[in-house]
Amino acid sequence: MDKKEKTLREQLGALIDQQEAIVNKAKAADRNLNSNEKRNFDHIDREIKQKKSELDDHINGRSFEGRARLNKQNLFGGGSEIDLTTGKPSGRTGLSGNKHVEEWKSLSEGSKGKRIPVLSNKARLADVIETSEYGGSPQDYIIDRYRGFTATRGADVKAEGPDPMSTSADSAMVPIDVSSAIIDEARNLSRVMQAGALTVPMSTKELTIARITQSASPHWKAENAKITPSEIKTEPVTFTSKTLVAGVKSSVELSEDAQNLGNVVFSNLVEQLSLELDRAALMGTGSSNEPRGILHTDGVQEIEMGDNGAELESYAPFSEGFEKILSANGFPNACIYSPRTWGVLDRLVDQNDQPLNPPMSFRDLMQLPTSQIPNDMVQGSAENASAAFIGEYPKLMIGMRTRIILEVSRHGFDGDTSAWENLQIMWRAYLRADVQLAHPAHFCIIKGIIPGT
Repeated sequence: MDKKEKTLREQLGALIDQQEAIVNKAKAADRNLNSNEKRNFDHIDREIKQKKSELDDHINGRSFEGRARLNKQNLFGGGSEIDLTTGKPSGRTGLSGNKHVEEWKSLSEGSKGKRIPVLSNKARLADVIETSEYGGSPQDYIIDRYRGFTATRGADVKAEGPDPMSTSADSAMVPIDVSSAIIDEARNLSRVMQAGALTVPMSTKELTIARITQSASPHWKAENAKITPSEIKTEPVTFTSKTLVAGVKSSVELSEDAQNLGNVVFSNLVEQLSLELDRAALMGTGSSNEPRGILHTDGVQEIEMGDNGAELESYAPFSEGFEKILSANGFPNACIYSPRTWGVLDRLVDQNDQPLNPPMSFRDLMQLPTSQIPNDMVQGSAENASAAFIGEYPKLMIGMRTRIILEVSRHGFDGDTSAWENLQIMWRAYLRADVQLAHPAHFCIIKGIIPGT
């Protein structure tokens, strides 16, 4: 262990001790963390993640990947973070120095040239978004919305009790730091995000960036001979935000009695949002007001398991898909498929009934099952087919508006039940997002996977 590694480990240990001290203080008083303690806990948690990342990069810094990450960090030098509303430096340093955040430029009319932070799955919106004056957690905000309050927590918010005059149908734009925390939690649960998909924060309804369709072509030349210049060709990629809604119902009794109401509602909303983001990114049709996912994007490569589908008997289709992406100068890093497909692969055996050893290509892929890939797709005469999505997932981009609307009502009607008649509270949150692929040929879909007979 060198001196720097020792220092980083000591700093990490000190931060963990600070977190434990906050929790132990609340436990000793037999209470939950208050808003200030939660804020301090979250702040230390961000520092812990950053310190762990620094330690990881230091330990692996001599590897090719480690050097590449460090070089990417230095591409933009120092500088200030960017205010997503104005596109101007916010006065805070850190965005350009965050190795998990790249800076692209907008091509949209009215914002052309604005620097756009693009987040890897290791970065958080909270790292690049200005904080609001609310001061509470997402769970705090859910409770405050139920009580009818939206002011700065700890200042204008009353301490006790639901206000029955304030719990009718009402909506509010969630404070930006609370919005980013909800979105970040949904990102953490999303399979495509775990696979490496990028997040592009959007401060407007539409955002246009460029993707390369033809790279430069280098060539060898003789001394004193003319060079033959080549051209880089690009095309615009436009994110158009589409609305994603998640809803939760609870009884009034639960809302008034449950100590963990904020956590229950928050967890359910986040789970709904993350699952649907996955489905849209993979399966979205581009119609009926939903984004166009990998399945319906032109230029994505395909492998078909026969005209009427076929069961998986080996890892060969995955190897072939890996090869197709390599041939397009991509490098796949993950494969997403249904739990049924995961089970079939897990049970593959050789002629001696021993577990079948996967090839190097399959072992190199991150394996991520999700129930958002159906098992009732049509492949010829088969109506029980599924699909697997191999790809270089950092080439999948999810544009996301950075504000969420949260609504709460005692009078809502969801087409099935009435909150008023059933003495319920209806919670509804919606965000706006879109999906684009930076390089469609760096993805390959295996279609027509059917179960064994």
